[in-house]
Amino acid sequence: MRFGIEAGSFTNPRGYGRFLRGLYAELAKRGRHEWVLALDSPTAAVLPLSPEIPRHVILSKVAAFEGAAAHHRRSLGSMLRMSRGLSKGKFAALLFPSPHTYVPVPGTPEVLVIHDVTAERYPILVFESALAADRWKWKTSVAIRRAKRILTVSEHSRRGIAEVYGIDPDKIVVAPEAPDPIFLAPASPFVRPRPYILFVGGLSPHKNIGVLFEALERVPGIDLILAGPFKADLFHAGEVASLIARENLAGRIETMSDLEDEALRDLYAGALALVLPSFDEGFGLPAVEAAAVGIPAILSRTTAAAEILGKDALLFDPEDAAELALHLELVRDDAGARAKLGGSAREKARAMTWGIAAAAVERAAEEAAGA
Repeated sequence: MRFGIEAGSFTNPRGYGRFLRGLYAELAKRGRHEWVLALDSPTAAVLPLSPEIPRHVILSKVAAFEGAAAHHRRSLGSMLRMSRGLSKGKFAALLFPSPHTYVPVPGTPEVLVIHDVTAERYPILVFESALAADRWKWKTSVAIRRAKRILTVSEHSRRGIAEVYGIDPDKIVVAPEAPDPIFLAPASPFVRPRPYILFVGGLSPHKNIGVLFEALERVPGIDLILAGPFKADLFHAGEVASLIARENLAGRIETMSDLEDEALRDLYAGALALVLPSFDEGFGLPAVEAAAVGIPAILSRTTAAAEILGKDALLFDPEDAAELALHLELVRDDAGARAKLGGSAREKARAMTWGIAAAAVERAAEEAAGA
């Protein structure tokens, strides 16, 4: 069968983009169906795809992912053009890897992936206005009503989606993420004059960086590296710079932006631990990447990653800097504990593959096409 994947997020360096790239590679490798990347023309123009990868390009003035960002508003005309263009693909079913770039496509069975309900639970930390939050929830509600099948990336998210949108959890299928194979390859640990802990991700307020800074101030002898797509996030980067100055942490925090995967793997390998202090995460891929490399993860209890790694991670209340500080002291002082946690987490990460997600997506698309 010939299925389409709305691929506006393919160029996103983390999050939705990671999911889409990992999933597509596995679907293509399995070869059960033809999977066509449906791309707006600005995204297609910058995407270095092999000629053999099937694609369906839709003329657009603005990249879908950029136009659908929280601080933008897609015009009705842009959405209509995208909808018509997707419809012309004549797909047996169309997969939307997230509600972010969703548009209704009448006449085509739709399959929807919802990664989390962070935006619904913490709208004030995600959106710039209540109106933007309402638009997001309305769009997601429309996508849910139209979808023939709904998937998500973790049991944590499955429960959250069911609760927030009133869906029977049995109707939501889990298609879990996995680390890219490069994070399981041998690393060359990044070397720095002082030991460091690592944060990987964006700087949005729901990432809860402030509690990490507060804990770090209580624990001398270690530094912090923030790694993420910061060049495209100048607003939040400025907020974080102000917070660093206010917490008297100048000289102890370094930022690294837009790293290639190999460099990120080596950065994980040199760290005492990864810290993920978010209030909520639908999956928490950095935690799984860190586990694949073999370093401990220190995780907020309220994230999916805490459930996924369980006893193979150190967990804390995202509002308790003192509890986080105790974990930072442990990874600073106890090499044996670091090695034990990193080793057990690595074994768990090795068992995660994109095959599970690809099989779930294939079934959902087949069922949607036949519904």
